[in-house]
Amino acid sequence: MTVNYQLDVSSGHPLTFLKLLSRWRGSIWKSVFWELAVWLVLYYSIYAAYHFLLPMENKRIFDEISIHLDDRIKYIPLTFLLGFFVTTVFERWRSALNVMPFIESCAFTVAALIPGKTEEDRLYRRSIIRYVILHQNRCHLNNV
Repeated sequence: MTVNYQLDVSSGHPLTFLKLLSRWRGSIWKSVFWELAVWLVLYYSIYAAYHFLLPMENKRIFDEISIHLDDRIKYIPLTFLLGFFVTTVFERWRSALNVMPFIESCAFTVAALIPGKTEEDRLYRRSIIRYVILHQNRCHLNNV
């Protein structure tokens, strides 16, 4: 079922965008909300522990550990990892697009082979295309 957001967008209210993000069923924020919340809680708890709970000697040790880890992470080429990730995502998208059934050529062929403007001809063409779509969906589900 399609959800209509036009009434919300046309209201002109300043918080419309945030309202749409919370209402949108396919929102990226709904899929990453809990991970973001956990990450923020952990980040700010470490921040508070570092600034308010650790004595000066432990802060120095923490700084040395973080500098050491920062030096070691330079050995991992971030551009290579990002390129690998983008390539993987693109290949998945391209493979999904390649297996997506397109029936336009079959529909054009059916329209050319069964000409006519009568109701019976139209029902024949519609039934054939429905069977083609059904067949493609069954084949696609069997390959998944």
